[in-house]
Amino acid sequence: MTMRLAIVGGKLQGIECAYLAEKAGYDAVVIDRCSEAPALSLVDEAAVLDVTVHEKDALRIISDCDAVLPANEDLAALAALERLSSKAGVPLLFDLDAYRISSSKLLSNDMLSKLDVPMPRHWPECGYPVVVKPSSLSGSTGVMKASSQHELDECVRRIEELGDEAVVQEFVDGPGISIEVIGDGEDAIPLV
Repeated sequence: MTMRLAIVGGKLQGIECAYLAEKAGYDAVVIDRCSEAPALSLVDEAAVLDVTVHEKDALRIISDCDAVLPANEDLAALAALERLSSKAGVPLLFDLDAYRISSSKLLSNDMLSKLDVPMPRHWPECGYPVVVKPSSLSGSTGVMKASSQHELDECVRRIEELGDEAVVQEFVDGPGISIEVIGDGEDAIPLV
């Protein structure tokens, strides 16, 4: 019997998930609230609905799947998926508590500090240049480098205009590294 996967989110993450599901031989249904989401065209079954609004329809689709894979970073949608997958008795391939920490650079830095993980120094304990980043935006979105107080003030202002809180740390030159961790609550595999 073929595994059936509900992928919720049809933008970049959803495209990647739909592509990999097809390569793995899984049947997949993509759910997205936007009818123009590109991943909708990559699968045999697609549903245009908002899982936070159309919970009955989402529950019907999810109940017919073997697992739910969120491919979005919308906290309301993620919380809805946690409720819906629990109701349906279908595993959610996601940890909402871990996401709450990992999606906040402030909370992540606090956790890493408590674990004594070496980190760039915080402003003003470090000199220039500094990196200024929004706490809750994904990846490198909104990240800026400042080499003076004037540039730092401008960067902080721009992040506040986005409605976010600025994290200011020592700039450390070197390669950017992205890591994902796949785990089941007991065992974990880091993927760099």
